[in-house]
Amino acid sequence: MAVIYLQHPVHGQCVFASDLEANVARSAGWTEYDPDAKPEPVEVPAFLAAPTLVVEPPPVTEVEVPKAKAPKTLKDLSKG
Repeated sequence: MAVIYLQHPVHGQCVFASDLEANVARSAGWTEYDPDAKPEPVEVPAFLAAPTLVVEPPPVTEVEVPKAKAPKTLKDLSKG
């Protein structure tokens, strides 16, 4: 029994175990391929390439936080 590798432009790839099935698939547009073959490199058009977005962080600014004044005595706390 032979193993037959076929591919289809819409349905993808499939492995067939019998010549009868493979012949029926071939008549439906399936073509034979070699699964061990290395794929040819494909050049991606510029409009499909991933954009290179450079994001710079905002500048760091120092913020002055006023310090709370602590009461000097317990009487100052009761003044409110």
